[in-house]
Amino acid sequence: MGLLCMDEYLDERISPVKLIYWPDEATQIPAHWHTNMELNFIASGAMTLLENGRELRMEAGAVHFMNSGVVHRMEVGDSLGLTLVFSNKFIRELCPGTTAPHFDWNACPQQQEALREAVLPMYRLSQELYLNGQKIEDDPYTYLLVNSYLYRIAYLMVRYFRADTPEESSQVSGTNYHIQQAVDYIEKHFKEDLSAADVAAKAGLSREHFSRIFREYTGVTFKRFLTSLRLAVAYRLLVGTELSTMDIALSAGFPDSQNFSRHFKQHYGCPPAEYRRTCAQPSARK
Repeated sequence: MGLLCMDEYLDERISPVKLIYWPDEATQIPAHWHTNMELNFIASGAMTLLENGRELRMEAGAVHFMNSGVVHRMEVGDSLGLTLVFSNKFIRELCPGTTAPHFDWNACPQQQEALREAVLPMYRLSQELYLNGQKIEDDPYTYLLVNSYLYRIAYLMVRYFRADTPEESSQVSGTNYHIQQAVDYIEKHFKEDLSAADVAAKAGLSREHFSRIFREYTGVTFKRFLTSLRLAVAYRLLVGTELSTMDIALSAGFPDSQNFSRHFKQHYGCPPAEYRRTCAQPSARK
């Protein structure tokens, strides 16, 4: 689980793309947005995506572009796949004249198979790195292979799958803007005693209108969204630090350890202390 405005840091001295491999396990990524553009590839299994309030079901072999500024939530089943997160600078340099290029998988059906075939070597490389516990920067030459695959993918994307105009790319829809304002505020203030009315006011909306469009765009209620964010923060602290349950609860915005433990058990199936002792994978603490 991740935070809400999930802009990725990419060290462009290594590569202008970040590889995120999906292992064969169920994963839920709560609603979020970022300025980075990304490409998702499903190698096997399936993924459900809620994008600006629209639900998409993608099966094995599917490729999907997630454009900058789009509020989305992902549910990945027992699937294998890859997400490529592109550097903003890299994408903008490839697409001069626009601040946020837009890509559409359906813009050129004739080239879909070519792009799918171009992504496959990158997927296989990411899988190999994951299984061997390696990163791109661990080997002084792996980045050359990554970038050779990347430029083939980028060539096809920019030549055949651009679907924007400079005017369209520089605009964010009114509703999407309000949702972004809301999630930004929640991300910065999740430790506080937040209410839907507080966040609605910061987004410039009535509580009723905010609650309706928030659920439409994120797929969950404000209360559930806030709890999911707090659990995401708590999970990282639980598996990545030696903090006490009480300290984790307060750091993640829960009022006390009992409230935190109750929500954690509902989500993960066991209390935090037991999860830390028996359920967390050793690799999670790295």
